[in-house]
Amino acid sequence: MDEIGLISNGSLGFEFDFLAPAHMAASLQSSESLKVRVEGSQALQVEGRIEQIQNAVSSYQAGGSNGTSADVSMKRVQVTLNNENLKGGEKAQVELTKVTDDAILVPKKAIRDDGGEKYVFGIEVKNGPLGNAFYIRKLPVTVIDSNESVSAVTEGLFEQQKIVTESSEPLQAGDKIRL
Repeated sequence: MDEIGLISNGSLGFEFDFLAPAHMAASLQSSESLKVRVEGSQALQVEGRIEQIQNAVSSYQAGGSNGTSADVSMKRVQVTLNNENLKGGEKAQVELTKVTDDAILVPKKAIRDDGGEKYVFGIEVKNGPLGNAFYIRKLPVTVIDSNESVSAVTEGLFEQQKIVTESSEPLQAGDKIRL
């Protein structure tokens, strides 16, 4: 996630601040170093230092590409820069990434939303006298990040679990399906 701020002159050098979703800012700490791309008359990569992390406005509406929106808690991050090539007024850009070992990537079209509750349709196998039968099961998930094609899910799924990405018919939990 790229965050952009405007550099201003502070008492300890130059500083800027930006808003970041709370789940992304949770891994940041005061006094931590960040790589900052500064764009002005020339592009520079400088090292910044986090001075402060504060709660920002409780939330904002993050609009999705399909017209949906969700409340996202935000944090305000203040960063100082000490570099003799800075003049003030340049744009500063920080790339925040959240690294997690337990995230599973699923196609974005498999994620469904029911009033803010995200879920996927999983496939449950039941053994019967005539062989295996397959049923739809609603699995609540926690989505930590998305792009235009995939979503990173941390809760609700396990690796190699079969999920529904497309269907020719409307589905609901408990429906019997053919694979």
